[in-house]
Amino acid sequence: MRVVVLGEFRSDRVVPVLRSGGADVVVLGFADPSALLGDGVVCGRLPEDVREEPLLRLLDGLGADVVVANPGCPGQEQFLPVYASVAARWREAGGAAPVHPAGFAALASDKVVLHRVAGERGWPVPRGAGLRRTAGGAPGRGGAGAAGAGEGGAQRVPRRAPLRAG
Repeated sequence: MRVVVLGEFRSDRVVPVLRSGGADVVVLGFADPSALLGDGVVCGRLPEDVREEPLLRLLDGLGADVVVANPGCPGQEQFLPVYASVAARWREAGGAAPVHPAGFAALASDKVVLHRVAGERGWPVPRGAGLRRTAGGAPGRGGAGAAGAGEGGAQRVPRRAPLRAG
């Protein structure tokens, strides 16, 4: 069985468990962890632009049976929605892919969605104002946790930081 691990962060903890179960392991990431993993583990690079179609082609080319998402590095949480959609298609094709469901992936990777849902559910939310595009295309202020887009379409939830003396 070939297991492909998406993300190299702390793969030195994940890989031995997989190998002890007899898996042939491939670790894909943005750094090369091969010095930490020893012989017999293939390491490769994730595509710079992690999207569904290129990732599915890569997994197919590697002959993956199981795909394990390991987005532990700061900045890789935005891959969760991609991994959720890849996993759904991978399972349809007969593979296995234990990943977070799409709903959780959206919450964990999009602060605007998290603030909106948290507010709707009564969870504590730092006070902030979402940005949205005005009719003229310039960013404008919305209500607390309001979904919107800043420059370049990026969503933002600015909030006041506490002042600290010292």
